[in-house]
Amino acid sequence: RDHYRTDVDAAMRDAVLGLPEQSRALLRYHLIDGWSIDRIGTLLIDGITEQNKRFGLDLVNTGPAPMPSIRFVHDPDRTKIRTWCGVATAHGAYAHPSHNWFVSAAHTDDDVAMTLRATEKAFAAVEHLLDARPRIVG
Repeated sequence: RDHYRTDVDAAMRDAVLGLPEQSRALLRYHLIDGWSIDRIGTLLIDGITEQNKRFGLDLVNTGPAPMPSIRFVHDPDRTKIRTWCGVATAHGAYAHPSHNWFVSAAHTDDDVAMTLRATEKAFAAVEHLLDARPRIVG
């Protein structure tokens, strides 16, 4: 068993040393530092979900953590999602109203925090939009 371990360690070392510097860095970040697109995507979606609950809106994610795709359940004319994405983008977090987003190994916790500051403003804008709509009373 020890013999195989030595062979496997040597093969792995050779394989890693054959990678370009950037690839070795990303591998280290993932394996040693715990970076992953699943973790970053989950951090982002969990933050957006928490904001959505606080604002009492009906935003849902239908994509996997590294490729979220969000929409509002009751948004037939897509006004809410276009407003939300426009405000988030205006505050530095590019958000598309119709396509999946993508996170990568280059995104950090600080990037997610900046994005959540922008999405907080986006939720406030949608809430304001809904408050400004005429209501049918009767």
